[in-house]
Amino acid sequence: MKKTVSILMLAMMAASLAACSPTTTATTAAEVKASDTAGSTDSQKTAPSASANSSIDNWPEHPITIIIGFSAGSGTDLGARYMASALEKVLGVSVVVENNAGSGSWIAWNQVMYNSGTDGYTVGLINHNFPMGAYNTAAIRKETLDDVQLLVNQVLDSNVLAIRSNENRFTDVASFIDYSKENDVMIAVQTVGITDGDATCAEWFRNTYGSKIITVPVDSAAEGLNMFKAGDVDVFFGNVGDVYVAHNEGEMKAVCQFSEKRSEFLPDVPTITEAGFDEYIGFSARGYFYPQGVDPAIVEKMQDAMMLAMEDPDYQENMTKLGLGLMPMKGDDFYNLLASQLENRKKVWNIQ
Repeated sequence: MKKTVSILMLAMMAASLAACSPTTTATTAAEVKASDTAGSTDSQKTAPSASANSSIDNWPEHPITIIIGFSAGSGTDLGARYMASALEKVLGVSVVVENNAGSGSWIAWNQVMYNSGTDGYTVGLINHNFPMGAYNTAAIRKETLDDVQLLVNQVLDSNVLAIRSNENRFTDVASFIDYSKENDVMIAVQTVGITDGDATCAEWFRNTYGSKIITVPVDSAAEGLNMFKAGDVDVFFGNVGDVYVAHNEGEMKAVCQFSEKRSEFLPDVPTITEAGFDEYIGFSARGYFYPQGVDPAIVEKMQDAMMLAMEDPDYQENMTKLGLGLMPMKGDDFYNLLASQLENRKKVWNIQ
C-alpha cells in the first residue's frame, strides 16, 4: 500500500512539472522580447532619424525670412533686400524681408532669438549695437554675442565728420577742434551713450581735445541729417553712406573719416590720423545671425550661401550705389569685428 501511494505521488509531481514547464519557458521568451523592445526604443531616442538627416540635407525647402529692426526704405533695409534677392539665386527659394522696427532693433532681435524657432528659416539682421546692449544704462540687456550664432558680415560703414560746404567758422578738423574748444557746437544724435556711434565720436572729441559739443536728441539719422542741412545744428557725425553723395555733389563737406584707411567712396577725405590727430576707429557693421539651437550643418550652409550671394554682380552694383562698403566675413572674424567696436566704445565712455 505504501508502495502504491509513493508511485502515485511521483506521478502527480511529474504531471505538475510537465504542466509548469511550458509556462515558464513562455514567460522567459516574453521577458526577452520586452528587453529587446526596450533596447530598440533607447536606440531610436539616441540615434538621429533618417527623416531628420534628410530634412537637413534637403534644406532649404521653404521660403526664408530675414527680420530687420529698421523701417522700410532705410539704407539698412535696402541692403537686406539686395541680400535677399542675391540669396534667392543661390538657394533657389523665396527670401523675404520683414521689418519690425523699434527699441533700437531689440524688438526684432528678441523675435528672432526667442520666437522664431530653430529650423533655419528665420534669419535676423544684426549690427554693432547688439553687443552694446549689456552696457546701455537706459535699457540694460542680458544678451551678448555668445547668445546668437553669427552668420556673415555684410557692410562696414565708417564714421565721418562733415560740415556744411559754406561753413566759415571752421574748414577742416584742425580748425573745428580749435573752434570747439572755445565755443559750443551742437550736433543731433539718436541716443546719448555707448549705443550711438555719432554720440561716441562726439564724446571722443570731448575727452581727447576738450571740445564743447552739445547733443540734441532726434528720432532717426535722417532727421539729424535734415537738421544739419537746415542749419539747426553745427556739424554732422554720421557714416560714409550718409554723406558720400552730398559730399561728392558739393552739398556738404566731409572733413575726416574715423577709419584705418580712406573709403573708396570718399577718396579725397583724410582719415583722422592723416589729418594729424589721434587715431579713433568708429564704424557701423551690419550682418546676419541665427538664434542658438539651429543645426550646425544648416548654419554652415547659410554662411556659404550668403558669402556666395555677396559675389553677385547685381548685388555689388546695388550696394555700391548706396555708398556702402562691402566687407564679407563670417563666423569668428565677424564676431571679432563686432567685439573690437565694443571695446573701442567702452574706452571712450570709460566703461570697465
